[in-house]
Amino acid sequence: MVFVGALGGRLLVKLDADSAPGTHRCDLAAIGIGLWCLEQRRDSRAGTPEAVFRVPVMFNGGAKEETDPHHGFARVADRAMFKIWREHEAPAGFAVDPGTGHECGDSRYLAIPFLDACLALRLPEKGSGSQTLRPIDMAQAWLAPMMGGEARPIDSFSGDRVAAGWLPNAKVAEAWAEYVKTGATADRTPPPAPTHLKIKATAEGLELTWNSEVDFESGLQGFVIQRDKEDLAVLPAKAVGKFGHPLFQQMTYHDTPDRPLPEMKYVDTAAKEGEAHEYRIVAVNGVGLKSEPSEAGGK
Repeated sequence: MVFVGALGGRLLVKLDADSAPGTHRCDLAAIGIGLWCLEQRRDSRAGTPEAVFRVPVMFNGGAKEETDPHHGFARVADRAMFKIWREHEAPAGFAVDPGTGHECGDSRYLAIPFLDACLALRLPEKGSGSQTLRPIDMAQAWLAPMMGGEARPIDSFSGDRVAAGWLPNAKVAEAWAEYVKTGATADRTPPPAPTHLKIKATAEGLELTWNSEVDFESGLQGFVIQRDKEDLAVLPAKAVGKFGHPLFQQMTYHDTPDRPLPEMKYVDTAAKEGEAHEYRIVAVNGVGLKSEPSEAGGK
């Protein structure tokens, strides 16, 4: 499976006047070398193994990239690549993020359910003696207009099927429909409650540390520290989302964690020596839903 994102699969190609006949000077942003060349020299596609077009792929880029003088060419290249894939009846989708340029934004929240669905379709059945990947059953597909619109099961899709984008199932179709409108996907479930709350006395006060599981649907925005069942503080005081919505662990332009990584730690400097307090931690996900409080810890 491939999720071709703004930085994960952009191909930049310069066609130089001084290039030798039949050759191109290719400046590679990431994967996909030769795919644009295939569009330029359509006769060469005969040499592409058909198995390449059986691999599920989602082409994903930012709408603002079209007017970017440095990266606008990527918008031409990915559409050409998508066209080739669908001409081969490949399981290929197309998702434009309306709010980003060349940065990755919140594309991970569409990528995760897409890749999960593709794995479920392709991996051998549990207990199977074969390790051969299963082919995608295109009869179960959903289709949607390339640049956005209503996704429908393949049997009820009335548009041009070759020009339409492929989606693996109804759940991904719903996420795709939200993403191409807003650049985000819905999250209707609260995050898991934090665990392993530990408290120790330090010179600065009572230090609280804890663990928390990831929220795959919208990420973690932060934590609420409770003392004696009352909200004491919010960590961080203000979440920042320079590339995507605000998160506890900020993401970079490349969709990798920004450093230094934040610690799940809070020091209660107001706690006085000899006082007994009970602490709990509540996780808050990317859309503001709160978890159940952690198990209590106290000093």
